Amino acid sequence: MRLRSRTRGADALRRDFLDRNGRLDSPIHRARPAVELVATLALVIATAFLPRQAWALLAVVLALLLATAAASQIPWRFVVRRVLWLEPFVLGVALLVLLDESGRMKRARASRSFTRQRSRTWHAMATVASQLFIRSTERADRIWAAMCARGWR
Repeated sequence: MRLRSRTRGADALRRDFLDRNGRLDSPIHRARPAVELVATLALVIATAFLPRQAWALLAVVLALLLATAAASQIPWRFVVRRVLWLEPFVLGVALLVLLDESGRMKRARASRSFTRQRSRTWHAMATVASQLFIRSTERADRIWAAMCARGWR
């Protein structure tokens, strides 16, 4: 019978238990975290603001990402596996956003269109609006007559 090591729990808390490449000695790994964060945010924001048809600029972004991966000395197999693992989630989120937006557009179109079910609602709303207009006009006439009776002109 083999005893479990007491250091197993301590190994799980190490910084690199999920990513063994986190302690490599490369220019990317030696950079300060603030510099890495600012560079990453700048790249993400610049990429988000690129026009849709800017394929040449997207190729530049891809080349920059590949150069960063090469400079970090992370094995290519690891990079490819991570990208292939993450890509379905990114596509799933994009599809959910598109489905949500199409649902919003359908609701907006339905609220602006006249359908048989909505004809009664539109008729009731038109009746209320017309009654409000008539009453406010009659009240304005009464106020005008009262002002004229008091000498306003």
